[in-house]
Amino acid sequence: MSRSAPVLEPTPVRSLAAGSIWSRPSRSPSSERCGVGEVCEPSRPDLRFAPLTDETVRAGWSELLARYQWDTFATLTYGGSVWCDEKIVRNFRTWLFRWQEFTAIERGLLTVTPGDDGERVKRRGPWWNNYRKGRAFPTFVLGIEPHKSGKLHAHAIIRWSPLLPNLEHRLGKRLWYEGKDKGGFGFGFARTESPRCQNDVADYVAKYVTKGGEIVLSASFDAARLVAA
Repeated sequence: MSRSAPVLEPTPVRSLAAGSIWSRPSRSPSSERCGVGEVCEPSRPDLRFAPLTDETVRAGWSELLARYQWDTFATLTYGGSVWCDEKIVRNFRTWLFRWQEFTAIERGLLTVTPGDDGERVKRRGPWWNNYRKGRAFPTFVLGIEPHKSGKLHAHAIIRWSPLLPNLEHRLGKRLWYEGKDKGGFGFGFARTESPRCQNDVADYVAKYVTKGGEIVLSASFDAARLVAA
């Protein structure tokens, strides 16, 4: 009578909760080899969980963000009540675009003329040609956190495109807090400056992961191809 191969029950799958880490299963060098028709039980469980402390998580994010050389550090608040993360992200992206657009116009890299319908505008110029093809996007990391009052505020680190470097910080600040009658958005208080220490600003934004906030990475963020400094 032939002996059938033993059948293993499937390993229960546990969901990865916050503060856990998954690692690939590895076989011990001393594991026995499987014979023909036999099913080998792995020497270690498929999932290994290890608790992560807040400091470990923050240090990991800080190291990741420090792989970029950041150009601008921004602190952004709202004068009114804003409770939606998505709204802050939309406002932030619009603010970044307007900041670049004004700079490109001042540098003669962009012209903007009204369209035939009087509402849409036509953009022309070397900066716009590269921007609409995705070659002039800035890289940013946006950290969003509730204030003690409950209102949301944000900090951001930005790396500008080489096609439009060295944006004036005063212009960015003015566009965020000045009203629409002066060409701004009138969102609230803004502070924009050059980072005094790259590691410090990366760590400052990374803290939002451990404080119940959100971190938003731009589509151009590609730290996987970078080497840590």
